[in-house]
Amino acid sequence: MAIFIPPIIDDGIGEDTEVKRIENLAQPIKQYTAEGVAVNLNVYTGKPTITHTDMCVGAGNYQIPVSHVYRDDLLGISAPVTIGFGDGWKLNLHQYVYPYQASYNYAGFSSTQDYVYIDDVGYKHRFVKYKTENGFNVYYDADGTGLRLKVLASGYEVYNDVSKLLFGPQGRLIEIVSPFNNSLNKIIVYENNKLTKAYVAGKSSRELQFTYNGNLLDEIKCAGHANTLKFTYDTTSLKLTSV
Repeated sequence: MAIFIPPIIDDGIGEDTEVKRIENLAQPIKQYTAEGVAVNLNVYTGKPTITHTDMCVGAGNYQIPVSHVYRDDLLGISAPVTIGFGDGWKLNLHQYVYPYQASYNYAGFSSTQDYVYIDDVGYKHRFVKYKTENGFNVYYDADGTGLRLKVLASGYEVYNDVSKLLFGPQGRLIEIVSPFNNSLNKIIVYENNKLTKAYVAGKSSRELQFTYNGNLLDEIKCAGHANTLKFTYDTTSLKLTSV
């Protein structure tokens, strides 16, 4: 098994099984990298997305990278679930689907018939209903990415022609489905509304463990290995200060 804390940058799940996101083709992105941090600057809005790969376990199709992501439009975000930790920050594994409410007041959203998908880098996709299939409502991504959303009795699916993400009834990402083999599926576990584990279905020893101090992520480690990543926060504002 390979485990390392890399100096490289990954702005998503980091493998072929990820459902790919296109921010907005009409808005050019400038990227800057320095000392293990990538900044994608939206030239149109002037808003940055900051990404840092914290830890990566496994290799090839068994790889699970974990990244910290910052977006200022996640600051104080109104949502039915708690998103991330240290205001404005989340992990790439923190992904959510939920029905839109007018009180959320998201830019570009209006109809309470729509659904929201917050992806690996914190971008809010607007899903609009376009058909009912086998008794389930199906929605398309209004940004034109080709992503689709299916609302199930047990949760949600976000998918395209080759990839699929599964979300539980509370709208949290719980499984990244491999297009090659179910043993390559990535399983994401929540306990008491907190992300606590992530592992490959066919390699349970490749388990990343997440521990908390109150509601704030305290450390990430790989089971059976000494590699540990610690996080600190400002004691007053609770904002993330170091990794």
